[in-house]
Amino acid sequence: MDMVDWTAALVTQLDVVIHVHTFVGRLAGRPARLPNRSDADWRWFPDRERTVWHPAHRQSGQTTSEDWTGLMDTVRTH
Repeated sequence: MDMVDWTAALVTQLDVVIHVHTFVGRLAGRPARLPNRSDADWRWFPDRERTVWHPAHRQSGQTTSEDWTGLMDTVRTH
């Protein structure tokens, strides 16, 4: 079993995937959360909850630079 197969098998056991722009998010095929920095690249359309790249994924951004605790609280409750 290669790394992609192993990762895919693991992801199928999860209720939700939290990823940061990695292949795991693309591989997920299930609900996913994408936490973004406050200065997220424009290609992620950081003002939207859904991205055009992964419509089934919900994204949240930092309200303050380097405030990862607040962002993770948002990810956890949505």
